[in-house]
Amino acid sequence: MVLDQLSAGVGTANSFQLGPLLHDLTATVFYRDVRHFTEIFLMLFFWLTPIIYDVQSAPATLKTVLYMNPFSYFILGYQEALYRNIFSSLDQC
Repeated sequence: MVLDQLSAGVGTANSFQLGPLLHDLTATVFYRDVRHFTEIFLMLFFWLTPIIYDVQSAPATLKTVLYMNPFSYFILGYQEALYRNIFSSLDQC
């Protein structure tokens, strides 16, 4: 059960990342500077995703920015499953 939920989350995250990846690959062929903008964007995106810190410890103004990031929900799901042993069912969605 645990492995099924984690594999479903990984599959969903991978399919969510495929669109921007293909867009950037195509744009890089025609515009070489896209690579540099992608590096800056990924660094900003990394720090706005709650990977190395807990969302509950963030200030209220930062929480709204964190929840605007679509990958925050994937990361929060992984944190709940792996750190807190909380598994949500598909019936709750």
